[in-house]
Amino acid sequence: MMRKKALLALLFITPFAIFYGQKFLLSEKNVQLNYQTVKEKALLVSNEWLNPSWGKRELEQNCPSLFQKMSQVDERYLRCNPEYLKCRFKDTGKAWKVDFFSEKFPQLGYSPVFKSLSHNTSYPSKGLEMALVINDQRQMIFLENECRKVYLPQRRYLYLHSDIKEKWYWDNFKRFIYIDQYMVRNQEVKEWQIVTGQAVQSELKTYAPATHLSLSEMKNYCSFVGGHLLQAHIYDAAAVYPKQPNDPKPDSITAGPFPWTTKRMSEELFLFQKNPKRPFKIEKICAHMNSQECSQFHQILYGNQAFSSWSGMSDIMNGVSEVLDNPIEPEKNVVFFDQQLSSASPYFQLGKRIHWDEQEKEERNFPELESFPEFKWPLPLGFRCMYYSWEKATP
Repeated sequence: MMRKKALLALLFITPFAIFYGQKFLLSEKNVQLNYQTVKEKALLVSNEWLNPSWGKRELEQNCPSLFQKMSQVDERYLRCNPEYLKCRFKDTGKAWKVDFFSEKFPQLGYSPVFKSLSHNTSYPSKGLEMALVINDQRQMIFLENECRKVYLPQRRYLYLHSDIKEKWYWDNFKRFIYIDQYMVRNQEVKEWQIVTGQAVQSELKTYAPATHLSLSEMKNYCSFVGGHLLQAHIYDAAAVYPKQPNDPKPDSITAGPFPWTTKRMSEELFLFQKNPKRPFKIEKICAHMNSQECSQFHQILYGNQAFSSWSGMSDIMNGVSEVLDNPIEPEKNVVFFDQQLSSASPYFQLGKRIHWDEQEKEERNFPELESFPEFKWPLPLGFRCMYYSWEKATP
């Protein structure tokens, strides 16, 4: 009877069936089984071992090696990490308990393997491949990582042109645009390099933004995971706080200089940039940014939610400059938010982009930075990817 129930469970696994933390999903494309009649049912891997409340304290107790690597990582970033899931099984030896149609199957095998297989038609994107085994029935599944992307709502937007007199509007109606929530990390680049047979730089900090790649490598990475290097106008759309968030077609669009507010004149940072000699509260200035004066206030270095925008895109003004593909002003291809800058720098505002000649990352490759000889070179440049598709026409 147990074997029949196990077989039944495997035959009716449905799309979007396995939930972990936020959005680790079993994609419908990857289900190789027959699920003709019970699509509304789900196979839940849901005991306390996969409870999303499992946080840093539990990580320290159960996965000390991973905890050491992730001690400076934001907890939301931690929960959206395949290493976290892999550790809970590999390092603790706990088996999954499956509840299906109110029947419990107490023992499942697992075989976690990292995959990054956008070139394999079996898998649409990167995630974690595992083998579920109930008695002698074995099923390979792929947990697709979808919780690292933010959706850009369909509405009218403003591109922040370098000439403030220029107003460049656009919209993304009938287009689905997703953006990497965080800059691409060294760990993700390492996985890509391993899969594609490239040399791996193992000495890099695992969860720090990947700042060592060339432009062609950045583009190749994004292409491999099914995306494109983030474009400048889409970056602006995700970063600029909309003054009319509930109106997708506003008659006019204005942009504040900071991603956390629509205000300008009352912001401590804006006033400080206008007059650096005036008294100011450093705590207020550093609340949403990581500059020369602010490192002491940020113990969470990677994925810090303080550096997020209205859309959920993180790593903004986090002290790392970011490369963009700019089809509107190709010469303005870097968002310059370097931690070596003072908070008083006007570059710590949205829309303040600089030119990189796309070669090396030394002072000579950034014409606008000739006045910064005291900088430590090469300049770290991070990046992220974007993904889009057209909305299907309604019949």
